[in-house]
Amino acid sequence: MQITHLPVTLVLTYLLAACAAPTANPAGRDAAAAQATLEQFLDPMRRGDYQGAAALYGGSYETLRDWNPGIAPDDRAALFESGCRVNGLRCLAPASITPGGMGPNGEFLFTVTFVFPDGRRLVIDIPGSDQPPRSQFTFRVVRGPNGFQVLDLPPYVS
Repeated sequence: MQITHLPVTLVLTYLLAACAAPTANPAGRDAAAAQATLEQFLDPMRRGDYQGAAALYGGSYETLRDWNPGIAPDDRAALFESGCRVNGLRCLAPASITPGGMGPNGEFLFTVTFVFPDGRRLVIDIPGSDQPPRSQFTFRVVRGPNGFQVLDLPPYVS
């Protein structure tokens, strides 16, 4: 009786070992986690949950502070709110987020396109500029001591 069960036991042992083995490389898992963090940052910005967005942002607040000298420099949620509602940041829903590889400092790069609530795509076209219209925007995401953080603000339109 033991001999007839031995092959089944070996097969089960092999299957359990295969299931326990990692199937994706760590860089792939990190890229997926970085993209999820970017999505989790952009969605609160769109919805007006600026505190939630601030928790996932690891970039500079210098521009927001320069634009908003009347807001306490450490009130990150209020700086984001003013950036989106007053200063010209386009805090819109992403239409697409495309992985773009790794940056020179080990950051994950993503190309994002945005859409307005009515479905129109965000295109920044500056009349009289020698720059072509832009509808794709690069975002960087890095792993910090407390998880992944987004380094870039949403697109700005004056």
